[in-house]
Amino acid sequence: MIALDTSALEARIAALEERLAAVESGREQIAPPTMSRTEGARYLGVALRTFDALAAEGTIPTKRIRRRVIVCRKDLDAILAAGGAV
Repeated sequence: MIALDTSALEARIAALEERLAAVESGREQIAPPTMSRTEGARYLGVALRTFDALAAEGTIPTKRIRRRVIVCRKDLDAILAAGGAV
């Protein structure tokens, strides 16, 4: 029989259970992975025109789905973590 070290797995499960309890109680919200350009501008704290100008010059990566413009939250978080190059 092989003995497995499950301490890391048990710690991860405990962390996930704690996060689930926080979400269910309303203390924490799960953020969607993408947002609209309006939500993105609000998230960065800039005007919509400024956001559109930054997206047009390529500072903010966007994706088009038919007529909608989608922004990934992780891209905006990376911009903010880099010192807010906005």
